Amino acid sequence: MKWLTDPTLRDFWPVLSAIATLFAAIAALVYVWLTHKLAKATNRSTRITEQIYRAAHRPYVGVVEVAVQPDGRLRFKVANVGSVPANEFRNTYTIRLDGQPYQQPPDISRYATLFPQNSFYNPLTIDPGTMTRVISGQTALEIDVELRYRGADGAEYITRGTWRYSTQDHAMVSVTGEST
Repeated sequence: MKWLTDPTLRDFWPVLSAIATLFAAIAALVYVWLTHKLAKATNRSTRITEQIYRAAHRPYVGVVEVAVQPDGRLRFKVANVGSVPANEFRNTYTIRLDGQPYQQPPDISRYATLFPQNSFYNPLTIDPGTMTRVISGQTALEIDVELRYRGADGAEYITRGTWRYSTQDHAMVSVTGEST
């Protein structure tokens, strides 16, 4: 270690110390920048994981079947295909004939809980004469459906759809649908 005490190198120690300090400062800045990028990536990953968790642990309620009877009876089968109960479940139906509002069905909406993999039928009735005109194609029948419910975390979800009677299929067919 004689070189440490060499008088010719003693003049370079301040320069070497300054260079070493500069490298340490640059390294510290690089670590700060990398840590910031890592924190951002972790935050993004956490948000994605939360979205996946919420999507996997929420109710999914919708109309899965509509049965039409010639006597004017319609049965909407509503099911929860999600993995948790749908709390405070409410449903609303709006019937239109030739684009004009028809009798509003009685309010069958109620606060209820629809458990996973369970379903129920909502009956609606249209007078038989009107239904005969619908089946023959003289009158267009559309029904708007809105289903509102809450997940276990309290978040509100809404499923909306429009069903139209198809004279070609002799059945109600889904025309539009959206879920939030």
